[in-house]
Amino acid sequence: GNSQPSPGSIAGGGGGGGAIAVGGNSPGANVGGTGGAGAPNAISGTAVTYAGGGGGAGECASATAGSGGAGGGGPATVNGGGIAGTANTGGGGGGAGNPTTTTASGAGGDGVVILKSTTSFTTDSACAPVAYDGTNYVGTFKASTNINLGTANPFIGLDYLVVSGGGGGGSSIS
Repeated sequence: GNSQPSPGSIAGGGGGGGAIAVGGNSPGANVGGTGGAGAPNAISGTAVTYAGGGGGAGECASATAGSGGAGGGGPATVNGGGIAGTANTGGGGGGAGNPTTTTASGAGGDGVVILKSTTSFTTDSACAPVAYDGTNYVGTFKASTNINLGTANPFIGLDYLVVSGGGGGGSSIS
């Protein structure tokens, strides 16, 4: 989202776009827009929303910060650094408020890869655990690792979800 302030007014930043919705425009002078909504997915067996947009920040100490979008989007702040997007959701970082500060905007949340198969597989890392729910093997990859598809013949196949890391929030220092 973005906004065009009227002449002589103090601007508010638009919220970052999410996976299924654009970020909101600033609803008024010195008010940040809301981050766009992320997309829900239940590949892991539990519905989780991924890739929400970060909230936009206002421009001065009396600003109203925009909230982060559903799916891990970080909220903006007033008089400080933006809040980071939620780890392993790909949520965008929130914007930093108050241009007289030197604090950074929020970093985007790390991404994640999730694999699901009725055929057994393993990984070589504790950062990529594989669980069995009685029907499916589900692996959640939060770091680099190797996957072993085993010796099952034939390997049936798998479903996958790849969520990239979210973008960092913006700020404006006058």
